[in-house]
Amino acid sequence: MAAINANTDAAADSGVSGHLESRASVLLEEKPCIDAAVRNFLAILLAPHSRSKLPDENGERIEQLDKLDIQRVCGSILRNINAVELLSPPQWCLKVPQKEEQTGLNRMEQIGDYKVLYAACSALSKSSSKITKNLGVSMLRLIWHDVRDKVIAECKTKKIGTEEQIVELLSLYESSFLEDEEKLSSFQEASTDNEPTTKVKDKEMEELVWAVDFKAVLNSRQQKRKVEAKKRMDDIDNEIRETVTNTLTDNGVTSTVTIEELGDGDDPEPESDLPP
Repeated sequence: MAAINANTDAAADSGVSGHLESRASVLLEEKPCIDAAVRNFLAILLAPHSRSKLPDENGERIEQLDKLDIQRVCGSILRNINAVELLSPPQWCLKVPQKEEQTGLNRMEQIGDYKVLYAACSALSKSSSKITKNLGVSMLRLIWHDVRDKVIAECKTKKIGTEEQIVELLSLYESSFLEDEEKLSSFQEASTDNEPTTKVKDKEMEELVWAVDFKAVLNSRQQKRKVEAKKRMDDIDNEIRETVTNTLTDNGVTSTVTIEELGDGDDPEPESDLPP
């Protein structure tokens, strides 16, 4: 019996170890890293006319921030992420207990993920490497709430914009990776100060901010818009043809109307019975 129990325990330990190794390979290889994602976000905000196209609830305040202030906020985000100090796994488990609706398996996976990221941060600290240059979105979700509050406090101390502007800017950024309050508090308890306004993840913002190849994504989106614009024009042409044909048919006339597309730079040929 003792041998069976020993084998069972060994198998369980092996399973846990295997899970941690599997999760580590995922969490530690996430791309892009946080640094690149913040730079993508900055590029979006600094692009000509981009801020005027933001949602009304974000755009009005963010548009009033000058470019230097936006750069300083993004710098504060990176700086506070790199300065973060995680609790040890036992301390974290005490601070963030299992929720009533959370399954045991999910809790074990949550603790396992925390251990992986904690070990990664410890290793990076010893080698004087930066979190933002090496870890991705899972790490950001883990520490974001504390980082967010520190960025707001730092911007207030340094008189960077108004608190409302900074909160809106951070809310826009977090819309690229936080899906809801449950996601926000999956690793940490929610703070009562500066509650985030984000409730639903912005898929468009996520696609741009967390693009591995930012330029490629922009080009793809531009090409998609061209295709959609052409389809709209084709639909309009077809609707015109149908309307003209139906009108002539109702009047007993056979339609000979054609609508031709002109290439760029082409001029329409004058009708033969009209003066040039």
